[in-house]
Amino acid sequence: MQAGLSDYDDSAMREWTIANPNKDFSPLDYISTLPKKFLCAPGTCEEYSSNGFEILGFVLASHYGAEDWASFDWWMMFPDNLRS
Repeated sequence: MQAGLSDYDDSAMREWTIANPNKDFSPLDYISTLPKKFLCAPGTCEEYSSNGFEILGFVLASHYGAEDWASFDWWMMFPDNLRS
């Protein structure tokens, strides 16, 4: 939580959600709409941001060889004995 990233849980996201009740805002949407400037220099402040988890998800999907976000099987990250 020291990456300096903004969070997406803001008034604009709430307004979009209300205006689009039957749509999902994808992880790629979150990342692409992320402000292109840091809140602070990375490592110099603490600010909660779920966008760090979105980025981690993309890194994991790439690591596990997913063709795209929709085809990434999250269960492949867990040992076999935890999948059942």
